[in-house]
Amino acid sequence: MTLHDAPHGADLPPAAPPPHAATGRPGPPDRVDVGRYLNRAWELFTANAGLLVGGFAIVFIILLVSAITVVGPLILAGPLMAGYYGMIQRLRDGRETEFGELFAGFQDFARTCVAGLLVVLVMILGAAVSMIVGFILGHIPCLGQIVAVVINLAVSVVTAAATMFVIPTVVITPRAPVDALRDNVRFAQRLVTPALLLAVVHLALAIVGSLVCLVGLLVTMPVASAFVMEAYHDYYRPRVSD
Repeated sequence: MTLHDAPHGADLPPAAPPPHAATGRPGPPDRVDVGRYLNRAWELFTANAGLLVGGFAIVFIILLVSAITVVGPLILAGPLMAGYYGMIQRLRDGRETEFGELFAGFQDFARTCVAGLLVVLVMILGAAVSMIVGFILGHIPCLGQIVAVVINLAVSVVTAAATMFVIPTVVITPRAPVDALRDNVRFAQRLVTPALLLAVVHLALAIVGSLVCLVGLLVTMPVASAFVMEAYHDYYRPRVSD
Protein backbone atom coordinates (compact mmCIF):
# COMPACT_ATOMS: atom_id res chain seq x y z
CA MET A 1 0.00 0.00 0.00
CA THR A 2 1.21 3.48 -0.76
CA LEU A 3 0.49 6.40 1.51
CA HIS A 4 -1.88 8.19 -0.80
CA ASP A 5 -3.70 5.36 -2.53
CA ALA A 6 -7.09 6.29 -1.08
CA PRO A 7 -10.01 5.58 -3.42
CA HIS A 8 -12.25 8.06 -5.16
CA GLY A 9 -9.35 10.20 -6.35
CA ALA A 10 -7.65 11.27 -3.11
CA ASP A 11 -4.89 13.03 -5.06
CA LEU A 12 -7.31 14.94 -7.26
CA PRO A 13 -8.81 18.31 -6.35
CA PRO A 14 -12.00 17.92 -4.31
CA ALA A 15 -15.38 18.50 -5.85
CA ALA A 16 -16.65 22.04 -5.90
CA PRO A 17 -17.96 22.87 -2.42
CA PRO A 18 -21.48 24.13 -1.82
CA PRO A 19 -22.16 27.89 -1.93
CA HIS A 20 -21.96 30.04 1.17
CA ALA A 21 -25.37 30.50 2.72
CA ALA A 22 -24.81 34.23 3.13
CA THR A 23 -23.23 35.12 -0.20
CA GLY A 24 -24.42 32.41 -2.57
CA ARG A 25 -20.90 32.24 -3.98
CA PRO A 26 -19.10 28.91 -4.31
CA GLY A 27 -17.16 27.99 -1.21
CA PRO A 28 -17.06 25.58 1.72
CA PRO A 29 -19.55 25.95 4.59
CA ASP A 30 -18.34 28.18 7.41
CA ARG A 31 -19.37 25.97 10.31
CA VAL A 32 -16.88 23.66 12.02
CA ASP A 33 -18.99 20.78 13.36
CA VAL A 34 -16.88 19.51 16.27
CA GLY A 35 -19.70 17.37 17.65
CA ARG A 36 -20.13 15.51 14.37
CA TYR A 37 -16.38 14.92 14.03
CA LEU A 38 -16.24 13.51 17.55
CA ASN A 39 -19.26 11.28 16.94
CA ARG A 40 -17.77 9.89 13.73
CA ALA A 41 -14.41 9.41 15.41
CA TRP A 42 -16.03 7.53 18.27
CA GLU A 43 -18.03 5.35 15.89
CA LEU A 44 -14.88 4.50 13.95
CA PHE A 45 -13.10 3.69 17.21
CA THR A 46 -15.83 1.45 18.63
CA ALA A 47 -16.11 -0.43 15.33
CA ASN A 48 -12.34 -1.00 15.12
CA ALA A 49 -11.17 -0.76 18.73
CA GLY A 50 -8.75 -3.69 18.49
CA LEU A 51 -6.88 -2.29 15.50
CA LEU A 52 -6.81 1.30 16.71
CA VAL A 53 -5.81 0.55 20.30
CA GLY A 54 -3.30 -2.09 19.26
CA GLY A 55 -1.89 0.12 16.53
CA PHE A 56 -1.39 3.08 18.84
CA ALA A 57 0.17 0.81 21.47
CA ILE A 58 2.68 -0.47 18.91
CA VAL A 59 3.58 3.06 17.83
CA PHE A 60 3.92 4.19 21.44
CA ILE A 61 6.13 1.25 22.42
CA ILE A 62 8.41 1.65 19.40
CA LEU A 63 8.87 5.36 20.07
CA LEU A 64 9.44 4.69 23.76
CA VAL A 65 12.11 2.07 23.10
CA SER A 66 13.74 4.17 20.38
CA ALA A 67 14.14 6.99 22.92
CA ILE A 68 17.19 5.08 24.19
CA THR A 69 19.03 6.42 21.14
CA VAL A 70 17.74 9.97 21.85
CA VAL A 71 17.25 10.72 18.14
CA GLY A 72 15.15 7.62 17.51
CA PRO A 73 11.75 9.24 18.14
CA LEU A 74 12.70 12.20 15.93
CA ILE A 75 13.35 9.87 13.01
CA LEU A 76 10.54 7.38 13.57
CA ALA A 77 7.67 9.59 14.74
CA GLY A 78 6.77 10.86 11.25
CA PRO A 79 6.72 7.49 9.44
CA LEU A 80 4.91 5.73 12.29
CA MET A 81 2.24 8.41 12.71
CA ALA A 82 1.82 8.54 8.93
CA GLY A 83 1.22 4.80 9.00
CA TYR A 84 -1.28 5.19 11.82
CA TYR A 85 -3.19 7.96 10.06
CA GLY A 86 -3.08 5.87 6.89
CA MET A 87 -4.65 2.98 8.78
CA ILE A 88 -7.40 5.28 10.04
CA GLN A 89 -7.98 6.51 6.50
CA ARG A 90 -8.39 2.95 5.23
CA LEU A 91 -10.85 2.14 8.02
CA ARG A 92 -12.71 5.35 7.28
CA ASP A 93 -12.97 4.27 3.62
CA GLY A 94 -14.27 0.85 4.65
CA ARG A 95 -11.21 -0.98 3.34
CA GLU A 96 -9.56 -4.01 4.91
CA THR A 97 -6.77 -2.99 7.27
CA GLU A 98 -4.15 -4.82 9.30
CA PHE A 99 -1.35 -3.92 11.70
CA GLY A 100 1.19 -4.07 8.89
CA GLU A 101 -0.28 -0.81 7.55
CA LEU A 102 1.39 0.95 10.48
CA PHE A 103 4.72 0.68 8.66
CA ALA A 104 3.44 2.00 5.32
CA GLY A 105 4.97 5.36 6.18
CA PHE A 106 8.43 3.88 5.68
CA GLN A 107 7.62 3.33 2.00
CA ASP A 108 7.82 7.10 1.61
CA PHE A 109 10.37 7.61 4.36
CA ALA A 110 11.85 10.93 3.20
CA ARG A 111 8.50 12.74 3.13
CA THR A 112 7.06 11.26 6.29
CA CYS A 113 10.27 11.69 8.27
CA VAL A 114 10.62 15.33 7.22
CA ALA A 115 6.95 15.94 8.03
CA GLY A 116 7.46 14.52 11.50
CA LEU A 117 10.62 16.59 12.02
CA LEU A 118 8.82 19.78 10.99
CA VAL A 119 6.02 19.12 13.46
CA VAL A 120 8.56 18.41 16.22
CA LEU A 121 10.50 21.56 15.31
CA VAL A 122 7.40 23.72 15.70
CA MET A 123 6.67 22.03 19.02
CA ILE A 124 10.23 22.66 20.21
CA LEU A 125 9.93 26.33 19.27
CA GLY A 126 6.66 26.52 21.17
CA ALA A 127 8.22 24.82 24.18
CA ALA A 128 11.15 27.25 24.07
CA VAL A 129 8.76 30.21 24.11
CA SER A 130 6.90 28.66 27.05
CA MET A 131 10.14 28.12 28.97
CA ILE A 132 11.32 31.70 28.43
CA VAL A 133 7.97 33.13 29.44
CA GLY A 134 7.80 30.83 32.44
CA PHE A 135 11.31 31.86 33.54
CA ILE A 136 10.46 35.55 33.30
CA LEU A 137 7.08 35.30 35.00
CA GLY A 138 8.46 32.93 37.63
CA HIS A 139 9.98 35.93 39.37
CA ILE A 140 6.50 37.33 39.99
CA PRO A 141 4.99 35.59 43.04
CA CYS A 142 1.70 33.71 42.57
CA LEU A 143 0.17 35.81 39.78
CA GLY A 144 3.20 35.32 37.54
CA GLN A 145 2.97 31.55 37.88
CA ILE A 146 -0.73 31.56 37.06
CA VAL A 147 -0.17 33.72 34.00
CA ALA A 148 2.71 31.46 32.94
CA VAL A 149 0.44 28.40 33.04
CA VAL A 150 -2.20 30.18 30.95
CA ILE A 151 0.39 31.29 28.40
CA ASN A 152 1.87 27.78 28.22
CA LEU A 153 -1.55 26.33 27.47
CA ALA A 154 -2.16 29.01 24.85
CA VAL A 155 1.17 28.26 23.16
CA SER A 156 0.34 24.54 23.12
CA VAL A 157 -3.01 25.22 21.47
CA VAL A 158 -1.49 27.53 18.85
CA THR A 159 1.26 24.99 18.11
CA ALA A 160 -1.31 22.24 17.66
CA ALA A 161 -3.46 24.44 15.42
CA ALA A 162 -0.46 25.14 13.18
CA THR A 163 0.62 21.50 12.81
CA MET A 164 -2.23 19.04 13.37
CA PHE A 165 -3.01 18.52 9.66
CA VAL A 166 0.58 18.26 8.38
CA ILE A 167 0.99 14.49 8.58
CA PRO A 168 -2.57 13.70 7.36
CA THR A 169 -1.85 15.90 4.33
CA VAL A 170 1.37 14.02 3.58
CA VAL A 171 -0.47 10.71 3.97
CA ILE A 172 -3.41 11.52 1.72
CA THR A 173 -1.85 13.79 -0.90
CA PRO A 174 1.55 14.04 -2.64
CA ARG A 175 2.09 17.46 -1.05
CA ALA A 176 5.65 18.22 0.08
CA PRO A 177 6.07 18.40 3.88
CA VAL A 178 7.17 22.05 3.84
CA ASP A 179 4.14 22.96 1.73
CA ALA A 180 1.88 20.95 4.03
CA LEU A 181 3.17 22.91 7.04
CA ARG A 182 2.83 26.21 5.18
CA ASP A 183 -0.77 25.37 4.26
CA ASN A 184 -1.57 24.44 7.86
CA VAL A 185 -0.09 27.67 9.22
CA ARG A 186 -1.98 29.77 6.68
CA PHE A 187 -5.19 27.93 7.52
CA ALA A 188 -4.68 28.71 11.22
CA GLN A 189 -3.98 32.36 10.43
CA ARG A 190 -6.99 32.73 8.14
CA LEU A 191 -9.53 30.80 10.21
CA VAL A 192 -8.29 31.45 13.72
CA THR A 193 -11.32 30.46 15.78
CA PRO A 194 -12.09 27.13 14.03
CA ALA A 195 -8.39 26.17 13.99
CA LEU A 196 -7.99 26.88 17.69
CA LEU A 197 -11.25 25.07 18.51
CA LEU A 198 -10.10 21.93 16.69
CA ALA A 199 -6.72 22.14 18.41
CA VAL A 200 -8.33 22.51 21.85
CA VAL A 201 -10.42 19.37 21.33
CA HIS A 202 -7.40 17.41 20.09
CA LEU A 203 -5.25 18.51 23.05
CA ALA A 204 -8.08 17.95 25.53
CA LEU A 205 -8.37 14.32 24.47
CA ALA A 206 -4.63 13.85 24.95
CA ILE A 207 -4.69 15.50 28.38
CA VAL A 208 -7.66 13.43 29.56
CA GLY A 209 -5.88 10.25 28.48
CA SER A 210 -2.69 11.29 30.26
CA LEU A 211 -4.55 11.87 33.52
CA VAL A 212 -5.64 8.22 33.67
CA CYS A 213 -2.13 6.90 34.32
CA LEU A 214 -1.38 7.14 30.58
CA VAL A 215 -3.55 4.05 30.01
CA GLY A 216 -6.35 6.35 28.93
CA LEU A 217 -4.21 7.39 25.96
CA LEU A 218 -4.95 4.00 24.40
CA VAL A 219 -8.53 5.21 23.99
CA THR A 220 -8.30 8.98 23.72
CA MET A 221 -5.42 9.15 21.23
CA PRO A 222 -7.05 6.82 18.65
CA VAL A 223 -10.23 8.87 19.00
CA ALA A 224 -8.22 12.10 18.71
CA SER A 225 -6.49 10.82 15.56
CA ALA A 226 -9.80 9.79 13.99
CA PHE A 227 -11.18 13.21 14.97
CA VAL A 228 -8.31 14.91 13.10
CA MET A 229 -9.03 12.86 9.98
CA GLU A 230 -12.72 13.74 10.08
CA ALA A 231 -11.94 17.43 10.50
CA TYR A 232 -9.33 17.19 7.76
CA HIS A 233 -11.77 15.89 5.16
CA ASP A 234 -14.82 17.92 6.16
CA TYR A 235 -13.35 21.27 7.15
CA TYR A 236 -9.62 21.63 6.51
CA ARG A 237 -9.00 20.22 3.04
CA PRO A 238 -11.74 22.17 1.21
CA ARG A 239 -10.05 25.34 2.44
CA VAL A 240 -6.49 24.56 1.38
CA SER A 241 -7.18 22.83 -1.95
CA ASP A 242 -8.55 25.79 -3.86
